[in-house]
Amino acid sequence: MIAIYHKWLDTFPFNISYFTEAKEYFRTLPILDGPTAFNKYTGLATAKLQTESSLIEVLTKFTKDLLSKVDSTKLLKEGKITDTVKHQIDLINESHHIKQVELVSDFSKGEKGYLKILKTWLANEKQYFKDITPLIAQHAEARKTPEKLDNQKLHSKLQEIKAMENQFRKGIPMEVVIEHFKILTEKNSRNGKPFLTTEQLIHFLQRGFLKDKSAPKPKVNLSNTEKGFFISRFYTFYELAVTQYSDPNKKRTISALYQKTLAIDGAKIRSFTTSNRTRLRKNGEIFCLLCLTFCLLCLLSNKTL
Repeated sequence: MIAIYHKWLDTFPFNISYFTEAKEYFRTLPILDGPTAFNKYTGLATAKLQTESSLIEVLTKFTKDLLSKVDSTKLLKEGKITDTVKHQIDLINESHHIKQVELVSDFSKGEKGYLKILKTWLANEKQYFKDITPLIAQHAEARKTPEKLDNQKLHSKLQEIKAMENQFRKGIPMEVVIEHFKILTEKNSRNGKPFLTTEQLIHFLQRGFLKDKSAPKPKVNLSNTEKGFFISRFYTFYELAVTQYSDPNKKRTISALYQKTLAIDGAKIRSFTTSNRTRLRKNGEIFCLLCLTFCLLCLLSNKTL
């Protein structure tokens, strides 16, 4: 009896992931055949013991019950089988193990019943995962491909724009423009996303520098406290144009560039028609004038006295 039970334990594919935990429930031999009967008068309990044939029937039922609880398609959908290649290896190993056990062990006619069930079930599982594994790989690759293609297309589009003539200021190469503004796609706003995506940068370049009004107006991702950084890119572009390319552009023209080509949430963004340094200088001059006025008033009051 014990040998029959241990043979089943050794044959059943408990090493497959979804059966591993179940093995703990089958450590004890089901020696009783049916429930225990208790005699209240004698205080004794009686039970019918398993015979070899009844035990094999029980083991066959165990086999069917365990296998019936496995729904591979559902497990795949729920993500409980993530590595289908490893799972195929486990199935092949268990199938090989059963064949080896069958070669070196003696199985009765009844035992061959559950053995046949196991071999058929394993063959079916192997075929299913053999068929579906390449399809899963293709599906996963297909989901990545559009993103890869989009990135390639965007990169190619930027390369095309680099070779085009700057319609906003023809003396400044588009390559210089792209290099100056691409930081907006590399630096993140406070929400962890870039100020502009690469696609939005392309639309900005098309609208602002290539005069393509059909291009969408990009919406900038920034908070109110970050507008200074964003606008400073346009001011430094103005300085770049003036100092390195002797561009006669006035600051208000550059200011209009971002106002007409970009969609920015929030209140009106202040114009940078005056740089921060100029503002500071003017503020200092005003302060000096106030001090001078105060001193003159003091002198006049002393003379009056």
